[in-house]
Amino acid sequence: MDQAEAEEYDGGGDVLQDMPEGGLLALGGQELLDRAPDEVGRYVDERYPWDGRGDVPAERVSAWRGVLWQLAEPAREVLAVS
Repeated sequence: MDQAEAEEYDGGGDVLQDMPEGGLLALGGQELLDRAPDEVGRYVDERYPWDGRGDVPAERVSAWRGVLWQLAEPAREVLAVS
């Protein structure tokens, strides 16, 4: 999955993606945020293959967001303690 496909999942500012991205930015800065699409993409590509035709399957979008939230979990824990 490339950055363009990752941005397609964003839906133009979807809060379900913006919140974990903010957590990743707070936890690891821009470098971690920039690496997230590669990390998430590998998981999603393995488990929810898609040939790029038609709409992105809902299961793939849901998995993308779920893994992104899991990556951001440490940030939420750190920020909650601060």
